[in-house]
Amino acid sequence: MVGVKRFAARYPVGVGVIGAVALIVGLVFLTGVAMGLLPEGEEQETVALTVARVVTALATVVLLWRLGWLRAAGVARVGTWQVWLVTLGATVYEILVALWAFFGSLRLDGVASLDALALPAAALTAGIVEEVVFRGAILYAFVRVWGGSRRGLFQSALLSAVLFGALHAINAAFGKALPLALLQILNATLSAVLYAALVLKGGSVWPIVFWHAALNTVVNLQVVATPGFEETIPGNLLIVLFDLPLLAYGLFLLRRMPLRDVVPDVP
Repeated sequence: MVGVKRFAARYPVGVGVIGAVALIVGLVFLTGVAMGLLPEGEEQETVALTVARVVTALATVVLLWRLGWLRAAGVARVGTWQVWLVTLGATVYEILVALWAFFGSLRLDGVASLDALALPAAALTAGIVEEVVFRGAILYAFVRVWGGSRRGLFQSALLSAVLFGALHAINAAFGKALPLALLQILNATLSAVLYAALVLKGGSVWPIVFWHAALNTVVNLQVVATPGFEETIPGNLLIVLFDLPLLAYGLFLLRRMPLRDVVPDVP
């Protein structure tokens, strides 16, 4: 593990790129394995992807533990009540925006008709694995090297956000129209700046796991409850527009955040 730490200190960007690629490759491989083991059925793919996410998240946690980064990366800390309160408000805001942009109303038919756990479990595990990887391992790898300056904090948050947004390019490979995929990448990148700022502010990934999982759960359930639902460019543009205040607040937090020394290795 000493060699891994040295590599991370010398090539933080390389660690970020490797982490993002490893997440994609690992999820694709593990999902394929799980689908081969699970019985065929309507929810086979959803369950397989959930299993793959759980395994990937556990592997990332073990890696952070072996490196001694578990607490410093925000995985072994709950976070401050102030950040939890901000996160709760931001979660409600983004859910309402998504419902209005995608479905034209604020109704929660999908939640009201919830009769299975597959979709909520998939949303929860997506939130866990993506936040542990991007706002835990990758963001900490950046802050560990660059966290001693204001520029370093901005650089860490913005680069982790760009990598998180780039992750969503995989949707284009799975058939999503390119304009929609590009808007989703932009939306994810804008939101991820505030995600990173709140993790740095509160020292924990778990408030953002909650935000990520709650938003995914509500939207996915509402999609299932809406016959003939089709994602549109205007809907995605509206979400991007309403994400701009979140971006501004994230940049404000980074600007006002007390400067920290470069985070030392944990023995």
